[in-house]
Parts: sequence; C-alpha cells; structure tokens
Amino acid sequence: MVKQFVKYSIVGLGNTVIGLSLIYLAMGVFGLSPALSNFFGFALTFLLSFAVNRSWTFQSNAHAGRSLIIFAAICAVGYLLNLGAVLAAINLAQIDAYIAQLFGVAIYASFVFLGSRFVVFRG
Repeated sequence: MVKQFVKYSIVGLGNTVIGLSLIYLAMGVFGLSPALSNFFGFALTFLLSFAVNRSWTFQSNAHAGRSLIIFAAICAVGYLLNLGAVLAAINLAQIDAYIAQLFGVAIYASFVFLGSRFVVFRG
C-alpha cells in the first residue's frame, strides 16, 4: 500500500503542475476567464488522474465507465471533506488560512487515495 501511495502522490504532484500550466495557458494565451480556465484545467487533470491512477498506480481491470463515475463521487466527497476541514481550521481553530489549506489537502489526498484503492479500482 505504501508503494501505491507514493505512485498516487507522484500522479497528484504531476497533475498539479499540468493543471496549473493549463490554467495559466488558457488565461494567458487564449484569454479565457480565470473561472473557465480553472474548469478546463481541472476537468483535464481529473481525467488524467483517473487514467494514470487506474493503469499505473492501482493497475486496475475494473470497468472504466463505472470506475470513472465512482471516482468522480469519491473526489466530490473528498472535496467536501477538504472544504469542511479548511473552514473548521480557519473559523473554529483560528488557524492561518494558508496553513489550513494544508490540512484540507491532506484530508482530500488521504480520502481519495483510500477510496480509490478500496472502492474505485479494487477490481
């Protein structure tokens, strides 16, 4: 499981670099709004994350269409957990917003990794 988490982390870091690059490219070169640029960057790296984690990280043979839907649901729940943790850290624990984001990322990454390993790509 540690090896899979390392691979998952590599995919996540790569996705972050690619996603930000796409967002900046969409804004700077194509003149898209920040919101639209963010949407395209997120959508493309979401699909990339799914594909690379499915084939490399978890080496799954589970049905791709079904897995993609479940992966999207796991990511959505992970996002809500992330947001809740960030807001709680800021508003309840009075933690600096930049530090609070680290808590949110840790919760999101852990939840999506476990959901991917035990639910999405188990087959």
